[in-house]
Amino acid sequence: MRIIFLEAVQNFGGSKRSIIDISEQLKILGHDVLLVDFWGSNEEFNNAVKSRGLKMEVLEPRVSPFILSHQSRVIKIKNNLMYFFARLKYKRMFRKISNRYKPDYVCINTSKALDILSKNQGYEIDYYVRGWRLINSLRDRVLIRKYNPRFIAISEATRQAISIQRNLSLDNIRVLKVALREENFAQPNRIEVSRFNKEKPIKLLHAGTFVRNKGQHIAIEIARSLKDQGFNFKLKLAGLISAGSVSNRYYEELKKMVSDYNLEGNVEFVVNNHDLSQEFDASDVFVYPSQSEGLSRVCLEAMAKGKPVVANPAGGITDFLIDGFNGFLVLNNNVDDYVLAIRKYYFSPRLCAMHGDNGVAIVNSGYLNRTYREALLKIYNI
Repeated sequence: MRIIFLEAVQNFGGSKRSIIDISEQLKILGHDVLLVDFWGSNEEFNNAVKSRGLKMEVLEPRVSPFILSHQSRVIKIKNNLMYFFARLKYKRMFRKISNRYKPDYVCINTSKALDILSKNQGYEIDYYVRGWRLINSLRDRVLIRKYNPRFIAISEATRQAISIQRNLSLDNIRVLKVALREENFAQPNRIEVSRFNKEKPIKLLHAGTFVRNKGQHIAIEIARSLKDQGFNFKLKLAGLISAGSVSNRYYEELKKMVSDYNLEGNVEFVVNNHDLSQEFDASDVFVYPSQSEGLSRVCLEAMAKGKPVVANPAGGITDFLIDGFNGFLVLNNNVDDYVLAIRKYYFSPRLCAMHGDNGVAIVNSGYLNRTYREALLKIYNI
């Protein structure tokens, strides 16, 4: 079977890591996989593709991705006009690739990618829904109606949302959950720790691209409340500043919050570090007040490291985060609820360790690459 994954890579976050993992598993199963990127501008993505021995082609090499959004309305209109003509070129380029490669499936995960496909080209279209639900703009609805792709959801929560949103039978929506590589998963060495106190801070970690819906500003509000209540803690905010101006402005806003709340001694930023293994290892609790998640690879990575997770009940997080078992699901963005959960771990390191071990068991039972292989066999009848 011949499969193309068509990507418009801007940042090398969890969704792009998952696409590479899926491509690798399909290759292991004996299938011919080609990744096609719009611009080839993200070196981390390019290097990861090469390191896995995967094939990749680029439509139009660029130093940076083509960003449509901008704080200036005039520039945003200009960008969209420029992209209208670029889109026509991309459509021609991809048609040449597909005519040469002759794929059985073309897999996309954005309407931008869907928009450059062509009907009646001999391939099926799979729409990998990486978020909690589909974007529901008029343009997106028109494209989906035109191409009628098969939907592949990242979680059961996403599957339910798509079914309701698109009025589709659940039988017509498949699920392919995020999975971690077995070689990166190991039972963490559990060391019994003493209660956190004035000499031993509880170490909190948040990781995610610096955009508002990932909730770093809520994490800072949590830190402010913890300090006001006299807890000894450290909070690290690790993440990528994405292409374009929006992410950088939000990052600057977060730094100002830390300064205004006098949290410089409690809060540390870790920016554009793609390997967070050491940050996970050094933390005690993963805190994630995200507003919308298809599944949340980063929460699974924290669990694989034996860390309990405290998070909003956002989308697919509820697939694997069981309240009171491997962490806590809190009222959406409720700072007091977050503080209460962290307080439980602060005064009971045994509970912290138990929830961490339970998370490891969940990852081991259903979120490693063997899960991908089993699901792919069903989805593609191979």
